[in-house]
Amino acid sequence: MREYSVRVNIVNPGGLATEMRRAAYPEEDQSKLKKPEDILDVFLYLVSDASKDMTAERINAQDFTVPALS
Repeated sequence: MREYSVRVNIVNPGGLATEMRRAAYPEEDQSKLKKPEDILDVFLYLVSDASKDMTAERINAQDFTVPALS
C-alpha cells in the first residue's frame, strides 16, 4: 500500500484506567493502571510526519517511546 501512501499500524493500549475497564474488572485497583492520556504520545507520533515511513507495525502503547529524530 506504500504506493498509495496508506499506512496501517496496530496499537495495543494495554490495561487503562477507564470506566469500561472498571465495569469489567470491579475488583481491580485502577490506581495502578495508566490513564488514557498517559499513552497519547504513540497516537500523536503516528499522525505526525515523523512516522511517515512506518507501516505494518504492532506497537504496545505502554512501552512506546518516541524515536529520536535523526
